[in-house]
Amino acid sequence: MIPDLIYDIGFHQGEDTAYYLFRGYRVVAVEADPGWVEAGRVRFEQEIESGLLTLLHAGISDDEEIKPFWVCDTHPEWSSFDRTLASRQGSLCHSVEVPCSTFGRLLKQYGVPYYLKVDIEGMEGACLRALDRKELPAFASVECSQESERALVALDSNRVFGYRTISQINFLPLETPFSRETCQYLAWQHRLQSPALFWRMARRMGGRRWFEEKLAGFRRDGFWDFPFGSSGPFGDKTPGRWQPLDEMRETLAFYRRLAASGKAAPFWLAGEKGFWADIHIRFVQQECIF
Repeated sequence: MIPDLIYDIGFHQGEDTAYYLFRGYRVVAVEADPGWVEAGRVRFEQEIESGLLTLLHAGISDDEEIKPFWVCDTHPEWSSFDRTLASRQGSLCHSVEVPCSTFGRLLKQYGVPYYLKVDIEGMEGACLRALDRKELPAFASVECSQESERALVALDSNRVFGYRTISQINFLPLETPFSRETCQYLAWQHRLQSPALFWRMARRMGGRRWFEEKLAGFRRDGFWDFPFGSSGPFGDKTPGRWQPLDEMRETLAFYRRLAASGKAAPFWLAGEKGFWADIHIRFVQQECIF
């Protein structure tokens, strides 16, 4: 494992790569969308020239060949090698030909990273399946999906890794009962939204800005504000407690049922079915070095 290296698999607009560079890590980033790759090479020109960032235009697959990549015209973050994902909810999409690499080849070429972030719309399993139990990253994160869970079950056959599932709306941990962080968030949200006379007066007297700042703090790491759509903190900087695999899966199933019921909660946006969350994995028990 290389302690100052991070893989950003699913570069998108570079919001996560920017944070990793800010933290002092070197980054190998992979992105299939040619438009985002071109924009990223302009935005991070100095970092690429200095060797801090390697930005690859490629897709991740179980084999190495050129494949059609479906770019979603209305929601670019939904773009995928799976057309059904890119065209969900009737979205228009178009295809571009993209060269693919296996994740194993990346590991051989650039080494095992300290942290692996994977957000590639349906292909997370290809990365997890390529990991060698004898040499793992310290931490990883993948978008919640059935494929991700199946790959983690196979990888963690001895049930020795730790897991935190984090809502990507406000980076709150999914736990039962609610975590300390979630209770704090709900308390500040109540102060901001309550119709009670006391809190209405407090907001009018200048409290609104303070309450909003407290809520914004859940999407902040020191001087870094996480833009919406970013993956947020990683490693031991993620909130909540580490859970064993089976508990994590049971907790995730509970929140999926809760979201499907339409009940309001701070873990998803109002009116949405389902929720957007990442699974964080601790392979090696150690602190982030930067």
